[in-house]
Amino acid sequence: MQTDSATASGASGYLLQIPVPAVGMFDIHRTAEVAEIGRETARRAVPAIRRALARRATWQGRLAVGGRRAFERFVVATRRSLP
Repeated sequence: MQTDSATASGASGYLLQIPVPAVGMFDIHRTAEVAEIGRETARRAVPAIRRALARRATWQGRLAVGGRRAFERFVVATRRSLP
């Protein structure tokens, strides 16, 4: 799993890359095989997705507890770190 550039736009921040074997448009008989590969890849990615969601929730929680002032400090720090 890797981060995706869509994070900045507010879309999903992760891209799950599924290793699909060479399957042609007319290989309909292999759909079960490809679906199983996708399911297994997703199962293995669940722990990493949960960790990422926990980090995001923790950061958002910190902002909520500190209120507006913490948010303003975050914005100022972010602007300073931009090129």
